[in-house]
Amino acid sequence: MRTAHLDEIVRQKDPALKSAVESLARGDVSGALESLHRQGRIREIPDAGERVQEIARSYVESPERTLIVSPDNASRRELNIAVREDEIE
Repeated sequence: MRTAHLDEIVRQKDPALKSAVESLARGDVSGALESLHRQGRIREIPDAGERVQEIARSYVESPERTLIVSPDNASRRELNIAVREDEIE
């Protein structure tokens, strides 16, 4: 059986963002995060409740430009609820 490999990144058009995604694809997570941080694409919100609300607000304002990444099912469920509630308001 032949194996297909997807190795061309086509979604990211911004060269700086594409570079960070390529770093992630190579497994260089710290390099990718540093690049994203330098580009101002990472923002830390220490308070968990405030963070969830801000993520939901950002998504509702611009779903095509917002990617939500969640580390576990519990936070995924919490974020889904917050997004749905924000969409209603």
